[in-house]
Amino acid sequence: MKIPAALRERVVEALAESALQADHVVPFARLAAALDELTDRELDFAVHRLQIAVCRRCNDGRWRKPLGREDYLRDYVLAVHGGDERMARADTARWHAMENVAFQTARARLVSDERTA
Repeated sequence: MKIPAALRERVVEALAESALQADHVVPFARLAAALDELTDRELDFAVHRLQIAVCRRCNDGRWRKPLGREDYLRDYVLAVHGGDERMARADTARWHAMENVAFQTARARLVSDERTA
């Protein structure tokens, strides 16, 4: 049995969109605005410990709109701890680092938004 060309193209496109890509919970473009506010340890955490695998379809447009502190924390809990906030908070050192990364990144966005308004 031969697969119709239109269906075959849709399947190939769906497979391509499901390919995994590496990304970060907090994108580098957003971290750059908060560099002066983060300690070296927090920056190292954000760059080296917050890398995630995400499918291309899910990742497209993911960082077009700036996120707030709670958004970054939710993404962290979901990506690193499978959605278990109690487990994320129990990892105290990383939780505090993530809280500050999220806070400073969201704060830098708000300051930037105020300047452009």
